[in-house]
Amino acid sequence: MPALADSRQIMSLRANLSWNFLGQVIAKVSLLIFHIVFANLVGIEGYGEFSFVFVGGLILLQPALDLGLNQLIQNGSVVETLRSSVFHSASKVGPRLA
Repeated sequence: MPALADSRQIMSLRANLSWNFLGQVIAKVSLLIFHIVFANLVGIEGYGEFSFVFVGGLILLQPALDLGLNQLIQNGSVVETLRSSVFHSASKVGPRLA
């Protein structure tokens, strides 16, 4: 039985990695197409301004992503934590206001 469970885990891992790889390829290709089309639409100056703001945002956001913010957002932990803290705070404040 353990060999069968290991085989299922390996197949599941392989399937998940394949879907992840496909998703990454689609994301990168669509981003490339967006930048090409957007550059043609807004012109040289507009694309230069966009690139400046885009890179500035990446410089500011990248340290947070490197610290694991993207995993928290993907897992829904941030949303659930905020939701539970808001409801928890509201339940404490609500009776006092009434």
